Amino acid sequence: MVFYNHRAPVIKALFSADGERILALSRTEHKSKQNKNMSWGTVAHIWDAKTGAEIALLGDHKTPFLQTVFSPDGNRILTTSQHDKDARLWDGKTSLEIAVLGDHEHHARLQTFSEDSRRVLTFSRDRQTIRVWDAQTGQKIRILRDKISFSSAAFSPNAQHVFTTARDGSAKLWDLHTGEIVTSYAARGHFLVNGLFMPNKQQILTLDAEGRVQLWPYYKDDKALLGQAQAIVAKLQPLTSEEKCRYKIASSAACANNNHSR
Repeated sequence: MVFYNHRAPVIKALFSADGERILALSRTEHKSKQNKNMSWGTVAHIWDAKTGAEIALLGDHKTPFLQTVFSPDGNRILTTSQHDKDARLWDGKTSLEIAVLGDHEHHARLQTFSEDSRRVLTFSRDRQTIRVWDAQTGQKIRILRDKISFSSAAFSPNAQHVFTTARDGSAKLWDLHTGEIVTSYAARGHFLVNGLFMPNKQQILTLDAEGRVQLWPYYKDDKALLGQAQAIVAKLQPLTSEEKCRYKIASSAACANNNHSR
């Protein structure tokens, strides 16, 4: 099947999660109002993957699209542009613009949806702020700030936390309700490239710039950490009197009485 109507080379294409639609980015040219020179931008076509019919055209951002992604349920599309501080949220079915996700201090960058498609996060170019948005309305939910530049961010499976990695090798788990750090992970890498939740939803994987992969437990809160510690303690068996004497835990008198009784 051939998808026509592209007036310039296609630079990227991706399927929706259900495989029913294809979103393709192609280059387009436009004339600047300031100096009337021709410059390049990008336009996004949405196609029916079964029939090849063009469903919609998202429009020209006037500057090249940087990233485009479908939500897991296919009901939303998020786009960022190369020289734009805003990200745009689109209806994945009608292709109508729902909201402009603004308030970025620098150019909008990375974007990812939560597993349930209800939330989405974006970076600023400075990578020291992460904004979390309601994917249904475009309303801002939370801003996460750190002094160290983030290198990646990922939603937890329940969308209640965000796991971030940083260029100094640190990793953190954030509570989206409070905006506070729940857990800090001391990774051994100098530059963590990425972090993601494992399919078992109990572990987090990190990758550093030297190619080392590390697995971490997903501690949702202090109670979860305490619960795991208590479970380990519950399995421990108390030492016998003989063991206490062997490891010199019991007093000399108690050990002497123990030897005498035997």
